[in-house]
Amino acid sequence: MRALAPVLGALLVGLVAVDAFRTVLLPTSSGGLSQVLSLGLWRAGRLLPQRVRLPVLRVTGPLALVLTVASWLALLLLAFALVYLPAVDGLAFSDQYRPASPGFGTALYLSGVSLTTIGFGDVVGGSLPVRALTVVEAGAGLGVLTAALGYLPTIYTLVSELRTNNQAVADLAVEDVGGASELLSVDAALVLDAVRRDLLSARQHLQRFPVLHYFHPPYDESVVALTRGGLGLWVAAHFADDQQRPLPRHVKALEQALRRMSDAMLAHGGKSHDGGDLARAGRTFERARQASAHPDAAREGEATEDAVALLAEVHAVLDAYALRHDYPESDQP
Repeated sequence: MRALAPVLGALLVGLVAVDAFRTVLLPTSSGGLSQVLSLGLWRAGRLLPQRVRLPVLRVTGPLALVLTVASWLALLLLAFALVYLPAVDGLAFSDQYRPASPGFGTALYLSGVSLTTIGFGDVVGGSLPVRALTVVEAGAGLGVLTAALGYLPTIYTLVSELRTNNQAVADLAVEDVGGASELLSVDAALVLDAVRRDLLSARQHLQRFPVLHYFHPPYDESVVALTRGGLGLWVAAHFADDQQRPLPRHVKALEQALRRMSDAMLAHGGKSHDGGDLARAGRTFERARQASAHPDAAREGEATEDAVALLAEVHAVLDAYALRHDYPESDQP
């Protein structure tokens, strides 16, 4: 058993290294351990009664971050203890500490004082290879803590940025196509570009750090409100009229941003439509036509089959994502 312990320990060290690298240093990726913890905590929170569910969901993201770092350290502690285990009888002990029969507990203790760089000196490696491993473990512990200290502030900076941008779009009241049509009558191109940039920024943040999906801000500060606002503007823009700037390229750019955001949500709880959303999408376009502040544009504008199909797809993905993340369903037809 002792002969196999170093192999298992080395595998655990490799697991922590890969998971930390993917989570902290590799954009658009998420380590398996951090993903399992985030998803497990979220699913457990969703099972709670309604009155306590929301407060629990709002701490799921922060709790997942803390547990991920704690798990890395705990696994390193166990891993190096397993590596030390075959050499535990040859460790050097001080006069005040001489265990009768060194075993796994002694190996775990040596791993702990090495990982935390405390180094009391009551037990040290009895050979050069073991001493070198304790130095390696101390470096690994410092590396994980340093990575965490850089990772956590980055996450919270992005959380603040996301909430600010999402709230700015929600305050425009463009989720409803009537409000969107009214706003587009002022400066359509400027509004479309601003919301498009917010969508692209949110999508980039969510892709770089998937744990952001498990933070649960109020609805007006969520990516659900942002995306619904973008949809309202995109639909209304089909019947808007701007005498100063051509609209088609701005509408197309916003459409691409919505597609990308939809793909990001699809990977975290969204689902494709089953056909029933097409009728709903058609009604939404008709409402936008009637609400248009530009009668000429409304008469000349059209909702193509591709546009209706895209709206149906994004509606389905967004509603499924909102349901999974405990946000209200859209009241739009």
